[in-house]
Amino acid sequence: ARLRLARIETVAARRADPALRGVAAAMEGVLDDLSQRPDRLPMARRFLNVHLDGLERVTQRLEAGAAPPPGLPLLLQDLTATATQLRENLRREESEALEIQVKVLSDRLKEEGYAS
Repeated sequence: ARLRLARIETVAARRADPALRGVAAAMEGVLDDLSQRPDRLPMARRFLNVHLDGLERVTQRLEAGAAPPPGLPLLLQDLTATATQLRENLRREESEALEIQVKVLSDRLKEEGYAS
């Protein structure tokens, strides 16, 4: 996935397309977050199948000389927003899991007489 994303970033840089760069950066962030949690592989597969595959096909067509259709800027905005939202959801879930862990450990320490 990283190699595919690197190719997309190369196309974005060559085309000097800030929207395409933004999508690539947002997707890179999602990959970074997902790499921290191997248990998120099902989510990663869905994300990669829809977002990365689609973006890769778009960049391939652009590289082949296709004129960008009028809907492309909105699509790139949607892809960026979706990737950003996914990162926020992942972080929120991690924060909630940490909060539960802290509560459970705190309660356990109290039960064992190690904390007040």
